[in-house]
Amino acid sequence: EQSFAGSHPPLQILLEPASVSPMEGELQLRFCFRTSSLFTLTFSLVPKGILGSTMDAIVIGGVQGGYRCRVEIREAAKLNGEISPAAMLVLAVRALARVLNVTELIAVGEQEQIAMAYASHKIKLDYGQFWLDAGATTVGRVYHVPVDPVEKPLVETPLTHRSRTRRKRERRKALSHAIEQQLALLFLGAPVSTRVIPTMVASFA
Repeated sequence: EQSFAGSHPPLQILLEPASVSPMEGELQLRFCFRTSSLFTLTFSLVPKGILGSTMDAIVIGGVQGGYRCRVEIREAAKLNGEISPAAMLVLAVRALARVLNVTELIAVGEQEQIAMAYASHKIKLDYGQFWLDAGATTVGRVYHVPVDPVEKPLVETPLTHRSRTRRKRERRKALSHAIEQQLALLFLGAPVSTRVIPTMVASFA
């Protein structure tokens, strides 16, 4: 385990084989706060041609929040410079894509979720809005998520919110860089087709 800041930070992102929703992907990024899993993003590395990809891609099969942990989600976001656990997982999967030289991130839409067939009443996240907020564009029944997000000019932000927006952007960039560095230590030099994904624990405060 490597720590980005502090000796025992309460916030962690784990990269590991999928266990929460293995039908939605082979791997998962899991955001943990102390002993609780707050959000999990499940995905797979797929070859060119899957879901219309023009090259190797990361396909995100689902994003799932923890059970009865709204208070913990708010507390974790407050500790993390107002960046939510779900937003952190998007940041992390983008960092992973850059390290693996993957240029296409494809997210499955709500109606394509495997869980819709057996647990639609439990799905609370508006997947469409979630990915649109992340800068995605709709292509058929999936969302193409930019690996490098495009931020609107700061001058378009209301004057009263600019300092807060600037701080959040700086925080996101610092975290993204730190996660990308740790991922590079794991994956640098191995081709995507033969890469084995080890468990990663990224801690931050």
